[in-house]
Amino acid sequence: MSDVSTWITSYLAALHALPVSDTGRGILPLTLQTISNDRGRQQPPTLRHAFEQHSRLLIIGPAGSGKTTMMMQLAQQLAEQGAGDTRAIKHKSPSYLPIYIDLRQFVDSLEQTIQTMYGGGVPPSWRELGSRSLVVLVDGLEQLPHDVQLMALSHLSSVMNTLGAQARWILSCRSEALSLFRSWFNSAEVRAVRPLSATDVLSYVRTHCSDAFADAIAQDDTILALASRPRWLDALVDAYQQTKSPAQIVIRSGWLWDWFEHILNRLNIDGRSAEQLLLTLHSHFADSN
Repeated sequence: MSDVSTWITSYLAALHALPVSDTGRGILPLTLQTISNDRGRQQPPTLRHAFEQHSRLLIIGPAGSGKTTMMMQLAQQLAEQGAGDTRAIKHKSPSYLPIYIDLRQFVDSLEQTIQTMYGGGVPPSWRELGSRSLVVLVDGLEQLPHDVQLMALSHLSSVMNTLGAQARWILSCRSEALSLFRSWFNSAEVRAVRPLSATDVLSYVRTHCSDAFADAIAQDDTILALASRPRWLDALVDAYQQTKSPAQIVIRSGWLWDWFEHILNRLNIDGRSAEQLLLTLHSHFADSN
């Protein structure tokens, strides 16, 4: 086995071991829409469908909307195929090599970040990897520290140019950051994560919580809107399962604060960012009352 093949085997095993949101696994598939919100489409495309149609995709959505979950799910599905899991292989589909890069963990370069995320030796060169059917998933452009953002984006653009048509690219950023990165990736098709429907949310809550709790949140459009984001729905279920007292739940008071605490813990953000998030939510709830 060559050094490249050895590295790929080790990398795919490490990729498959990365955790994916339980909510994302339970509500499949998360789907996409155009930024003009194509509600008329009968079957919204999954990320798999979209990247097979477009060699470069830029996925946007608000915090917690499912961008990371969607990208990691796809990367792990492709990793299973690459590792020879016959249960996941569709005979007419090519075997892709997914490279998932979380920019929250960015260190010096894409190559160093890959090594930091997955361990093992130095990754093969991009040209060596490009001899495979390569899919590079770059998650969280807005997570790049400001002092390295220009350098990192230049490096990313250089790698994209080096690989050319040899690779497919899927990038993501929050909706509000699109204007910052659009000019860097103007050849990419932009797609937004489609929010979970109220039916999906309530079905998930009934399955993992209780009918009484689902009936309670069904009466609150604001809660349903927040829970349409997989990360928020995941935290909602966690918060409920710790209370186990649906009769005592008051959506807009103490229990709602418990939900926010779960979200803040999952976001792993600093105090200033947490304060800004809570102020934004306070304004949102005030406007909706």
